[in-house]
Amino acid sequence: MIDRLRTAWLIGSVVALGLMLVVPDALSRSFRDFTQIPTPSALPDGAERIESLQRLDRELVLEGVNAILSAWNQGQLDTILVQDFVDAQKLSDTVLTEVPRDARLVLLSMRSYSVISQHRVAEPGDGDRRVSRVAVTVRLQLTFNDPRTGYQRLPSTSEFILEIREPI
Repeated sequence: MIDRLRTAWLIGSVVALGLMLVVPDALSRSFRDFTQIPTPSALPDGAERIESLQRLDRELVLEGVNAILSAWNQGQLDTILVQDFVDAQKLSDTVLTEVPRDARLVLLSMRSYSVISQHRVAEPGDGDRRVSRVAVTVRLQLTFNDPRTGYQRLPSTSEFILEIREPI
């Protein structure tokens, strides 16, 4: 009888120890991926943050998207990029070397857009301006002629981050 109790105790201890080793691993698998919470970026000198974000007119956002596509199609993308755009020169070089010369980027649709941040800035001679950073989801199509495969249409969905300046 005592041997059975010792055996049962030993088996129970091994099972409990095994569960203690397995359960934390199983629990840790249930954690979600880490998603960074957006924080306000530094404002330019003399700028004042607008606390309640104001919605922008859809046509104004569409105008900004069309300006990007026009610059891309004319090979002048570097003229509209913001000064602190990461790897702007690398982007320009890649477009020049990797994209066919006759390639055209066409807007199929502008899906959604949302204002990320806004601030007010005084510009000399122009008065106050509202500067908005806007995330825009667009459906695009790249068209070009490939010497081997012929006419190509490559649709894609992209997100642009626009900086829109408008008088107040």
